[in-house]
Amino acid sequence: TIRPGTFQTDEYYRMRTYNDNLDFRLETVSPASQYKPASTMQFKTAVTEFKFSFLQGSGQINKINIPIRVELPVAGINDYVQGQLGTYSYSASNGWYRLPTVTDYSLSRVIGELDRPGAIVAAAEGVLPPLSVPTYIRESMERIQAIYELKSIKNKPFNHNASMTQKDILKLIFDVIPASYNDYDIAEKAVGAGLIQNAGEVTDSYIRRDKAINTLISFYKFKTREKAIPSKPGIWSHYTDLSKADPSYVNDYKFALEMGIIQGNAADLSYPDRLVTLGDFLVFLERTLRLCGEI
Repeated sequence: TIRPGTFQTDEYYRMRTYNDNLDFRLETVSPASQYKPASTMQFKTAVTEFKFSFLQGSGQINKINIPIRVELPVAGINDYVQGQLGTYSYSASNGWYRLPTVTDYSLSRVIGELDRPGAIVAAAEGVLPPLSVPTYIRESMERIQAIYELKSIKNKPFNHNASMTQKDILKLIFDVIPASYNDYDIAEKAVGAGLIQNAGEVTDSYIRRDKAINTLISFYKFKTREKAIPSKPGIWSHYTDLSKADPSYVNDYKFALEMGIIQGNAADLSYPDRLVTLGDFLVFLERTLRLCGEI
C-alpha cells in the first residue's frame, strides 16, 4: 500500500519546479536472487525488490516520506508465534535490518513497513541451530527467540553439548530479563539482582546442573517475587542421586523437579552432579520463562 504523500520528499518538490505533472514508475523483481540471508536468518518468502523512479527525470528514487506497507504471504504461518517472524530490508552499508512488522494470521501474511525503496523479505532471525540438534532443544530456542534476542550466543558457533560457566548462564539470563551487561560488570549486576550471592561465584570453571538450577530459581524469584519451597516429595523422593546435589542447592533442585523445569530419567536418577550443557540450559530457561508467565 502506497499512502498519499509517500513520495513528497525534497527531490519531489525540486522536480515540481520544472514540471507540475510528475509520473512515477514502479518496478518489482521477485525473487531478487542476488540477496542472500545473513548467517542468523532463515528466509520464509522470496526477496522482493521495489524500484521507483520519475518518468520525467533520470535516476531512481532512493528516499520516501512515508513507509510503504508491504504484505508478504507466508506458508504455515500458524507454526510461528506473534513476533517470531519479521520483515527485513537491506542496506548496502549495514546489511539486513528489521522493519516494523505485524503478523496477520487470518490472511497468512506478515506485514512490513518498508522505509525506503529496495528489498524486503519475511524471515526468522536469531540463533539457528543445525538440524542435528535435538528437536526439543530447537523448539525451546524458537519459543525463547520469538520474544527475546539471545545476544550472548548470537553470531557464534552453536554447540548444544558445550559445557557452561556461571558467566555463560548469567549472560543468557540477562538476555531475557532483558538488561544490559558486559564481561566486567555482569557479576556485580547479578549480585544486585539476587541471582548469585557474591561476585566470587563467577569463574571460568564449568558448573553443574544443581548450581545452574540454583541460579534459575533465583531468576524465578526475581521475576515472580514468590518463594520457591519444595512441598511435593512424591515427585522427587524416589531419585536416589539427590544426595549428590550440593546441600545449598538441593531445595532449589527439588522445587525445579516439582515445577517441571528439570526432569529425571524414567527410573531413579536426576543428575544434579552432571555438568550442565548449553542445550539443556536453554530448555531449563524456556521452562522457567513459561513458569514465570513470560512466554
